[in-house]
Amino acid sequence: DWLAPGPGSPLLGDSGRMLVFEAGPAGVQSKLLGVQANLLEGVLLDVGALSLLSCWFESRRMQLLTAYAAPVSAAYFLLNIFYFQLTGAPEMVPAMLLLGAPPILLSLLRLKIFLRDEAALATYAAYLAAIGAAVLGGGLLLQQRAEAHRADIHLFVAVRDHFTSNGFTWTAGLDYPDGFKPPRASGWLGLF
Repeated sequence: DWLAPGPGSPLLGDSGRMLVFEAGPAGVQSKLLGVQANLLEGVLLDVGALSLLSCWFESRRMQLLTAYAAPVSAAYFLLNIFYFQLTGAPEMVPAMLLLGAPPILLSLLRLKIFLRDEAALATYAAYLAAIGAAVLGGGLLLQQRAEAHRADIHLFVAVRDHFTSNGFTWTAGLDYPDGFKPPRASGWLGLF
């Protein structure tokens, strides 16, 4: 099928099926977040992409747009620190910090350079504090929901480990990666 260009193709084919298994409507990330994770990620990263476009303009409005949009997508990366800890992938934490912290710091720096208005900077500091509180609150929510979804997390980790060690192959139409033997009471059958 056109969605199966082969193993290792990001977002399409075999890797796309793994992404849907993780972040689709019934995926473990969606269950932990309480919303469909791949849609949430798409919206938040689109807001971040908007900030990448607006940062090239010197106008005050565009700099404000950059400053307010960039931390939104950065917050998603920072929230994923909690998610990757819960799903046994601590090696992803430094990458999430590297993707999440700089947009926030650079936005603050850009406002100081272009705005030079203490009242606006105070408002922006409050905005960043609200973003930080949302990330921490979201992290606590993920940890709270993790207990209720312990079996889903365990199944996801087993599927992810099998997928990555089996050459990233997942044939179209199968519920699991090629060669994976699921536990009977997983509740994941019939996803694909």
